[in-house]
Amino acid sequence: MFEQQLTELLNIKKNCIWVKTEQEKEVVPAIFNVLTKNYFNHIYVWSFLTNLQEVKIENNNFTKTDIPNTQGPAFLRYYNSLQTDPDLKLEEHAIVLRDYDLQFENPSYIRLLREMVEVRNEKYVPLIFVSEGYNPPSKLAHLFTVVEYKNPTEEELMQLLTDYEIAREVNIDNKEEVAKKMLGFSRSEIIEALDLSFYKYGEINLKILNDKKMEMINKSDVIDYSIPTKTMADIGGNHNFKKWFEEIKICMNPDARQYGVEMPKGYLALGIAGCSKSLMAEVIANELDVPFLKLNMSKILSKFVGESERKIEQAVELINASAPCVLLIDEVEKNLGGYASSNASDSGTLSRVFGKVLDMLVNNDKGIFTVMTSNNVKDLPPELTRAGRLDAIWYFSLPNEEERQEILAVHFKKREQKVPEPIVREIAKETQGYTGAELEQIVKSAIKKAYVRKAKNIDNEFEITKKDLIESKKEVIPISKSSKEKITALEQWAKGRALFANEKTGNSKKIELDNIDIDNFEF
Repeated sequence: MFEQQLTELLNIKKNCIWVKTEQEKEVVPAIFNVLTKNYFNHIYVWSFLTNLQEVKIENNNFTKTDIPNTQGPAFLRYYNSLQTDPDLKLEEHAIVLRDYDLQFENPSYIRLLREMVEVRNEKYVPLIFVSEGYNPPSKLAHLFTVVEYKNPTEEELMQLLTDYEIAREVNIDNKEEVAKKMLGFSRSEIIEALDLSFYKYGEINLKILNDKKMEMINKSDVIDYSIPTKTMADIGGNHNFKKWFEEIKICMNPDARQYGVEMPKGYLALGIAGCSKSLMAEVIANELDVPFLKLNMSKILSKFVGESERKIEQAVELINASAPCVLLIDEVEKNLGGYASSNASDSGTLSRVFGKVLDMLVNNDKGIFTVMTSNNVKDLPPELTRAGRLDAIWYFSLPNEEERQEILAVHFKKREQKVPEPIVREIAKETQGYTGAELEQIVKSAIKKAYVRKAKNIDNEFEITKKDLIESKKEVIPISKSSKEKITALEQWAKGRALFANEKTGNSKKIELDNIDIDNFEF
């Protein structure tokens, strides 16, 4: 597709071509190949740190010859000489420029670019700009045609695998599955993964491909990719939510589309820190048997022009390549909140990034289940909570007494410790206002106290006592004490606007904290 697009632009004598890619190492040889096929016998390459170099291609080998005194902006003189040379044959010369987008902060290079693309002579010497994900400067965008060099599509991957079979004289039995696993890989990464698999196992090993995909995505810095390990047994309480998810799980079946059931999109999880909002996302990924991805919004937002858009495009491509998957956008209000007024401070970057995220949610048909978490609804963009954007808004409240007992039991079982049920029940009664994370800390602290006594020979047997748990409880200051008003306000906001994950709270709408006037409360 890329080579065809570039060929068409050269045939219609497009002067300025902007190649947008994340794979500069691959795209430059691909450009040279197209130029050679189209009878450009003199191909030049320029980068910020080198002279203009003429590239010769013989028997798939590249040789470069420096043209003296053409480093930096000085190469413009040589470019002008090409255009004014009376002996120059048309369709013979082309210049490939690398790293030019790195100079956009320098006014002199903007001026140089303007002179190159606006001051034209009759002779056709195409300028091909290679940029790692950036678009042309807005003031000059009308002069360029943008061509994207993307990673292979599933169809292109099938052809690449077939070519690989022929070149290596091997057989790939499950090409369709392999192609899906390799979506998001560059061509060189695909060859590397296939070579490694055949070298180690003599065949295609899917674990190798999964490991390579995890490595490829994680090094992008914008997405964390992992194989989930947490299960529903690791989370106590939240029974309303668990029942709802069982229905969602059924609706993920492709057969549901035949009956008009839309692909589930995801949900927004509200609640204070420590109430299993993020943990539940990993559990869901495990339940669906799909990869677990986390979007690093803090790494996407950048002060450099165009960088945030480039990174969100990269992130969306990686997410789509990992589908089906569960995507977590944690504490979304810290990154997307307040976008409506962002035009005044960041040239609309937040607005554009937010638009990309919404497009991904709305136009999702690949099995991307998105979980967004938030601790503060005040800063959430209103578009995010609009009906139809997500499947539901869930409020994860502080656990009630029954749930606290269940959570304590989960953490004791996880650590293979047995504590008499009456003691667990009593501790659950005395920990009103504690989050699940705080209850876990109590359990860990009590286990440590019991071990220290045994290690010091104070006790002959290892035993977690009621006293251990009470003392551990005193050491953990619950967030409900320091953020009482905020929690209460959030819970009151959730009434009538969100579903309650907690079964008891969801049925009775009972708030265990003191009531306050939400209308007059500032989050």
